[in-house]
Amino acid sequence: SGQDSESGKENSENEKDVESEGGDAETEKVGDETKEVEKEKSEEEDDHERIRQEKLAEKQRKERIREEEKAEKHRKERIKLLEKAEKERKEAAQRLEIEAFHDRVELEFKKRQHDKNSRLKAKQAIESMEKELAECEEG
Repeated sequence: SGQDSESGKENSENEKDVESEGGDAETEKVGDETKEVEKEKSEEEDDHERIRQEKLAEKQRKERIREEEKAEKHRKERIKLLEKAEKERKEAAQRLEIEAFHDRVELEFKKRQHDKNSRLKAKQAIESMEKELAECEEG
């Protein structure tokens, strides 16, 4: 039985030698296949990462577009508000101008009315004095 284990060891060693001699080509072939599979896997992972990056970039681009559209909408709203405020300011200025014109016309009218009244009073005063003078001359 001691010999059996010895011869078993030898057989095992002989098999290992055979495997290493013929196995080198086999191991190399398996190694090449493993490298090829790893390369394909790496390329696939790279493709997935590239696709993920592209999707992310597209999402960010769409978000930028949305933000730009939102900013453009706000800008247009501000412009409308500014235009409305400018229109209201012009209308208010025009109303003030019209009111000022009416005030000037009213003042001028009152001045002329006053002048007319003053002339009338002066005329009446003259007539009254003339009447008094005539009464005095008669009397």
